Amino acid sequence: MGAERADMSQTSQITLTLTNKRGLHARASNKFMETVSLYQSQIWVRSHNDVCAERVEADSVMELLLLGSACGEEITVTAQGPDAPEAIQAIAALVENRFGEVD
Repeated sequence: MGAERADMSQTSQITLTLTNKRGLHARASNKFMETVSLYQSQIWVRSHNDVCAERVEADSVMELLLLGSACGEEITVTAQGPDAPEAIQAIAALVENRFGEVD
């Protein structure tokens, strides 16, 4: 049980710039949520714009859409749990790959 508690306290964070044409729109938010669902860690996103100053849980498309994050804006992703570093790496790859969008 002690090792499990240590794993749950693992936290990773990264700030990413959205470079896909429409930012965190519905399809991109859905891909973000699908990626998050592959991990046990709890994951939050905060946008660096004036639309939503609070962080939201990344397992909800609606919450991600409420951020109003557009192309060129930064988001900070925080993960806490046993696979936090891996979750952050996967999300970073998704964003850097522009959610698979071809502009």
